[in-house]
Amino acid sequence: MNLTMIQGIVPYNFMSRWYRHRVSTVRPPEDIGYDGVAGLISLLEQDIARVGLQLHALGHCYQTEPYGLHYQTSSDRYPLPDRVRRALAQVGGERRFRGSPSWTQLCIGNEDVLREQVQWLADYAQRKPWINFLHVWLGDGINNHCECPLCLPHHPSDLYVKMLNMLDAELTRRNIATRLVFISYTDTLWAPTKERLRNPKRFLFCTALGDRDYGVPYDDTPCDAPIPAWERNHFNAGGGFPLRRKMLREWQKQVDVPMFAFEYHFYTDHYNDPTELEIAENYYADLHQLRSLDFDGMMNCQTQRCALPTAFAVMLCGESLFDLNRSYESLRDSYFAAAFGENYRFVLDYLTGLRERFVPRSLRKNVSIDSGAAVASDDAVRYWRDDPDAAARFASIPAWIDAHLAQIAAGEQLEAPCHARSWKLLGIHADFCRRLAGVLELGAAGDMDSARRAYDALIHWLSVREPEMEYEFDLYLFNQLYTAKLN
Repeated sequence: MNLTMIQGIVPYNFMSRWYRHRVSTVRPPEDIGYDGVAGLISLLEQDIARVGLQLHALGHCYQTEPYGLHYQTSSDRYPLPDRVRRALAQVGGERRFRGSPSWTQLCIGNEDVLREQVQWLADYAQRKPWINFLHVWLGDGINNHCECPLCLPHHPSDLYVKMLNMLDAELTRRNIATRLVFISYTDTLWAPTKERLRNPKRFLFCTALGDRDYGVPYDDTPCDAPIPAWERNHFNAGGGFPLRRKMLREWQKQVDVPMFAFEYHFYTDHYNDPTELEIAENYYADLHQLRSLDFDGMMNCQTQRCALPTAFAVMLCGESLFDLNRSYESLRDSYFAAAFGENYRFVLDYLTGLRERFVPRSLRKNVSIDSGAAVASDDAVRYWRDDPDAAARFASIPAWIDAHLAQIAAGEQLEAPCHARSWKLLGIHADFCRRLAGVLELGAAGDMDSARRAYDALIHWLSVREPEMEYEFDLYLFNQLYTAKLN
C-alpha cells in the first residue's frame, strides 16, 4: 500500500469521464481539456513524491508520443500522418489505428521504430526522475500484431524483450536508476522463445492474466491441457486462470525477478455484488494466495470510488497486504464497528440479506478482457435474465429494505460524523438497491424493454443523487457494466 500508478502520459481518457459527466442526465460538461488534466497530474506527481509513495507510471498510451501524437480518449478520432503510419503494425496489408492509438500495436520488428521508442522512453525517464517504476507495455489489444517481413519471423514476446533490453542499456548508459516493469498480457502471455532479459535487477514482472471470474478466488488447480501454440492474430488462450497460470510458469523459468499480480476486482466487477460482501471475501482469499502463486503483491486497476455501501474492501486490501495474519472476521468486524458504531451487526445482517437476494453469481458473466467472449461464470447458478426464480428473489428486495429503513434513518442522526455519514450512505444505497432490483426483476421476468426503461430512470435518479455520493460511486463505470447486461 506504499505505491500508486498513473497510467499514460496524461490520463485524460480516465479523468475526462468525470469532467465531461458523460453519463449524467443533469450535470453539464465541465471538461478541463487535455492540458488541464496534464496540470493536475503534475501537481499529483509532486504530492506523491512529497508524501514518500512509490510512483508507478505509463503502461499503455505512450506509443505514438515519439511522433508528436498524444493519446486522449478511446473514442476520439486521430489524424494519421506518415510519420505515425510507418510505425504502426501492418495487419491485413494496412498500417492504421486498430480502434484507438492505445489499442494499436507497433512495427517493433523495425529497428528504427524500436530505437525511436527506446529513445523517447529514456528521455521521459530522464525528465521525470521521481518516477520509481516505469511500466513499459505493448498496445492494449489483440489480433493486431504486425505482419510485415521484419516482424513475421519473431514472436511478440521476443521483440518485446529485445526492446526492454535496449531500454535498459540506454538507461544504464545515462546512469538512470529508474526500474522497469514488463507485463504478461494478451499475446505476451506466451513466454519468449529466443530473447532473454540481460539485466534482471532492473526489472519487475507484472502479470495481467485476465480470463478471471471474480465471483470465485484464484483457482490454482493444475492444468492438464497443453499450452496452445501461439498463432499470429488468432488469439487462442481461453481456458481460465489455471491455463494462464501454466503459461506464467514458462515465463518464470526464464526470468527471476519480483512478480506481482495486476488485477481488476474493483474496475466494474464489484457492481455485480451491490453489497460488496461476496467480492470482499473472494478478494481476501486472493490476497492470501499470492505467496503460494509466487506473487510478491498485487496492484489493482480500479475505480477509486468504490465505497457504496462501504469502503470495507478498500480497507481489506491495505490491512491484508500489510498483515496476512488477521482473520477476515476480525477485519470485517473492526471496520464495520468503526464505520457504523455499536449497532454495526445490524448492518452486517442487513447487507447479508441483500446479498442472498441479489445472488451476485447470477449477475456475473465472465467476459474476458482478451477475447470479449461471454461465458456463464458457474453452470450451477443460472444467469439472471429470463429466470423466474431470480425474478422472485429480486421482487423480495423492497420488502427486505423496508423492514430496515427505520433503523437506517436513526443511524443518520448519530452524533459522530463518521457514523452518521456511513448510515447516510447506507440509506442512499438502500434506495439504489430498490431501484436496481426493479430493473433486474423486469429482465428476469423476460421484459427487457421495460427493464431498459426502468434502467434509464435509475440512471437519472443516480445522476440527481450523484453529488451526495460522488466520492463513493463511479456512475460511468456502473453504467458501462449494466448497459452491457441489458443489451
